Amino acid sequence: MPDSLELSEREREILRLVATGASNKEIAQVLFISANTVKVHLRNIFAKIGASSRTEAAMYAANIGLVDGIAPVKDDEIIEEPADSLIEAPTRVEEVFPVPEIVPGPKLSPLWLVVIGLLILALVIGVPRLLNPGGSIERTPAAQDPAINQDTIRWQTKAPLPVARAGLALAVAEDRIYAIGGEAVHGIVGDVALYDPATDTWEDAFTKPTPVTEIQAAVLGGRIYVPGGKTSNGSISDSLEIYDPRADRWSTGASLPAPRSAYGLVAFEGNLYLFGGWDGEKFVSTVYEYDPEQDRWTTRPDLPDPLGYAGAVVANGRIFLLGGFDGKRALVDTYQYLPEVTEDGGEAWQKLKPLPQGRYAMGVTSVADIIYVVGGISDQAELPYLEYFLPVDQWIPFNPGEELVWSNGGMTILGTDLHILGGMENDTRLDQHLSFRALYVINMPVVR
Repeated sequence: MPDSLELSEREREILRLVATGASNKEIAQVLFISANTVKVHLRNIFAKIGASSRTEAAMYAANIGLVDGIAPVKDDEIIEEPADSLIEAPTRVEEVFPVPEIVPGPKLSPLWLVVIGLLILALVIGVPRLLNPGGSIERTPAAQDPAINQDTIRWQTKAPLPVARAGLALAVAEDRIYAIGGEAVHGIVGDVALYDPATDTWEDAFTKPTPVTEIQAAVLGGRIYVPGGKTSNGSISDSLEIYDPRADRWSTGASLPAPRSAYGLVAFEGNLYLFGGWDGEKFVSTVYEYDPEQDRWTTRPDLPDPLGYAGAVVANGRIFLLGGFDGKRALVDTYQYLPEVTEDGGEAWQKLKPLPQGRYAMGVTSVADIIYVVGGISDQAELPYLEYFLPVDQWIPFNPGEELVWSNGGMTILGTDLHILGGMENDTRLDQHLSFRALYVINMPVVR
């Protein structure tokens, strides 16, 4: 077979996942790319390694050491199968081994499965809120014990950050949280702290080469990307620094087209998207896209208006941009960004239901098709915790049983828990680490 060095890093990652038995859909979810993109990569991989099936590809991956636990085989032991059909229809590596024949029963199409899932979700979450829009809904963990305070179960204090700081970036890789950079009492730092939820402990990782604050981080292919930021001397950086958690080391990527801090950042379908931010003199409306395979930034159509400190998040396979600051006021706008539309000359930005209150520098993350917003800065006296239920385009306040006046920190999702780290309370930098159980069972109200 051809030399594996012909494969790009992204292709090697996809090949490794194929060898573990992952389907196209599962690979797409892990790498934050579309299933169609996975198919394109697989066709290229098959052509490069001379494979005609997923089985051959899995064996090739084992032979070059990409995976463990699959015994290498000789080429003449490989069973030929049509490549296209195996790319289109996910096939498990377990098919290499003999299994009893099972006669399949009737199947529901993937479309019907999606429709049924959405209907169930709407019934579980949407119906109670529509029946009781002005009241509260009791939400409890699945294993409910009436003798236990349910807010205490869902809202817990975890091991604090080793150093109190604000303006930090958070990333989740290999089921652990990485807290990167930010501004501590003694100044802007490049500290990287690693949180292990299994032991509720922190440990130090390799320090970021350029200490910065007002940053975000995103994960692509198992690596953590941190662009730009404000440096110790007050200047704005255009650097892109990339952390490899497995090797515990930093490398440098292509510089941003222009310096940026206080931006919004997401990883989506294998690329990074950076929205707006501060260029050292003003808030801007630029949108940059980064392709890690080409190590190249390109400019996309601008935001509708200049802004910084907005919340950017991917939910239900779509990109959303929330709130922000334009230099004069906190913004209420909620946008959906459609990068593929711009390729056809269409409108990239769709305006959705606005936030109930303008806010910026808040925590934003998502679980399935619910976006969570916590804290922030506003001209309003109170900023309720919010969840945005995508199927009904509705912002709904929720009360997690804890008062939190907080901004300029980090919020991320790990498993089914929101994690809130660091940040500011008035002028005080925090080392706090709070977690909140985001997924739960809803008790349906009785309507009489």
